[in-house]
Amino acid sequence: MASGKTQNKHLRLFEISSTKPRKISPKAQKQVFSSATSLSSEHYQRQTRFNRIKDPSLLAVASTSGDIAILSYPNLEAVYSTVADGDVYDLDFSPADNDMVSFLHVHNLADFQIAYITTKSFHILPFRSSKRVRLQNKKQLQELHAAGSQPGQFKPQSSMVYRCARFLSATTVLCILNDRAAKRAYFGRYIVNVQQGWRQVAPRPLSSRIKAVTGMDVNRPRRMVAVATNDMTVHIFHMDTLAVLAVVLRRLIDRRL
Repeated sequence: MASGKTQNKHLRLFEISSTKPRKISPKAQKQVFSSATSLSSEHYQRQTRFNRIKDPSLLAVASTSGDIAILSYPNLEAVYSTVADGDVYDLDFSPADNDMVSFLHVHNLADFQIAYITTKSFHILPFRSSKRVRLQNKKQLQELHAAGSQPGQFKPQSSMVYRCARFLSATTVLCILNDRAAKRAYFGRYIVNVQQGWRQVAPRPLSSRIKAVTGMDVNRPRRMVAVATNDMTVHIFHMDTLAVLAVVLRRLIDRRL
């Protein structure tokens, strides 16, 4: 981000035409985070994500300085902001399907949720949005290295860091943890319990050939999880069992491009 009083319209939106050939054209731009709050001019906007409905009404952005903001869409007015305890590596909106909405309303939890991670911590922000977006009873989980006090929980090594996070449902978030010392990657699940809040299930190791994960996304209708790795391959897993469905090698990706 720019330093001093220079404006840096770091959030930029583009429109994709509905007719072929597809054209991408600028739609809007806005400075969301103040450069005066950044500790270094090297900080930048890392995450940008729409809420998961057919016609998006919210847009979340986060930076390497820990700034997080939720904007209304399409007018891009700020409706919520906070500062995380470190670089925000990933964030995700909860899915807006009927099961999710009914579960959250029946148990009076929230209208929607946002999960975000820094390298050492995992957070859930539950929101109410009847008149305006507001935080509903913020729940912040223990830092990763402090977990493991309850039976069945996994106590990870201090060399483990969070890399990715995606909602699988209203009650489950799937995370990726990279162990920098052992050069291994792990799936980690968080599952909500209405009485106890979110709890961590023991992480499950990925193949020993995967030294680190760089990105992840979820296709809920097809029950698939796609994981990108540091060796330029893509691994496809079943969303429920985490069984390997396919591996796309780098040479195959290059050939298709």
